[in-house]
Amino acid sequence: MNASDSDSKENHLTSQVAPTKSVSPDAVMNWLKTTQGVITSIIAVLVVLPSLINATMDIYISLFNIPRTISEQYNQELFKKHFQALPIHTGSSVIKTKDGAELAIKLSVYENGDIYVEYGNYSQWFPFKPSDRNVQLMDRLIPTALAAQSVRASPCEDAEASTSKSSDFFAPMHYYIQTDSPLTGRTFQRERLYDDGCQELITIDINSGKIVERHFKRIELSEAQKTLMEERAIHLFAPQVIDIQKIQRSLFDFSPMTVTESPSHSPELSISESDSDSEAGIQPESGSQSDTENDVKPSDSLEPNAERN
Repeated sequence: MNASDSDSKENHLTSQVAPTKSVSPDAVMNWLKTTQGVITSIIAVLVVLPSLINATMDIYISLFNIPRTISEQYNQELFKKHFQALPIHTGSSVIKTKDGAELAIKLSVYENGDIYVEYGNYSQWFPFKPSDRNVQLMDRLIPTALAAQSVRASPCEDAEASTSKSSDFFAPMHYYIQTDSPLTGRTFQRERLYDDGCQELITIDINSGKIVERHFKRIELSEAQKTLMEERAIHLFAPQVIDIQKIQRSLFDFSPMTVTESPSHSPELSISESDSDSEAGIQPESGSQSDTENDVKPSDSLEPNAERN
């Protein structure tokens, strides 16, 4: 092979190798700017789009008056349902704190059992949703108008006697201590330890307030728990029964109210004994004394001032 042949072969091989392109700094900067612009646009869309969706939803909800929460839904439905309707029973209480602040609470029960609560500047409707074991539980736990002694039904005994998964629960004439566990997501656990050793564990959804689970079991109270219960126990009293049917029947037999003059006060309204709470479907708290026991003897307090002096 001569020298000319070798040179031609080298030239042929060199021509087959692709030439290398040099990347200039300007090209790199242009690519970075383009990529940055694309990323910025994507982020802007991801940030602005949810805001636009939320704003649109807010406008839609406000325009069509759609309730946002279940509480708002209850209020909207029951305000319309009971518009111009009168409650068949109303009770009120005043909560007074140590610093002298007061909060008035009024509870109104309507014909189908729905409840309307007014507390301060707020109010809330609660639809009537009876539990499966409601009648049996009330018959066992709540004393009647003729009962002279208190009823002490254990929460654990009631849970063992019923297979219902109902969350409704009343335990008259007991006291207990209550502790809450730290929040875990949307739920937390509340423990109630009663004086008879019954332990109640409740799992509550903090958003809806719904009781997710409720379990009962018996434990042996330690000395520390007994001491703690004596120091800061919560007392449970016998609830009152609001019997709608009895209240409706009593409205037909309701005697007129009479105005009586008080010696040192303005005229007062008095209702005859036939319209007592027991006839109106309201049962007294357990352990309360009868009216005759609480009546003041005329010789003790109704004597004229001249005779007492």
